[in-house]
Amino acid sequence: MPVSPACATGEPARAAQPPAGGFEERACRIAAAERVVQGLDPQARQAAGELAAALGDCHDTVLRAFVTRLRSDERGRELLFEIVEAPEVYAALAKAA
Repeated sequence: MPVSPACATGEPARAAQPPAGGFEERACRIAAAERVVQGLDPQARQAAGELAAALGDCHDTVLRAFVTRLRSDERGRELLFEIVEAPEVYAALAKAA
């Protein structure tokens, strides 16, 4: 994943709030965290991988519940079609499917 100039330090962001930026900034945070994890000892790397997998599974379950509910309602379907225009939303929903 290419790193933007704003993230050239390679340090993961430690913000308590979601970043103010867009997709590129979030992708940069992920890439920086991946670089840090690759430098960990094997046991820590495995634990980080399991944490990421568990969080991903939880995230996917929640997204599927949202989509199921939205699809069950006419206005919900309209809203769903509107929000999937955002590339991140589309990618997250495609992954969770």
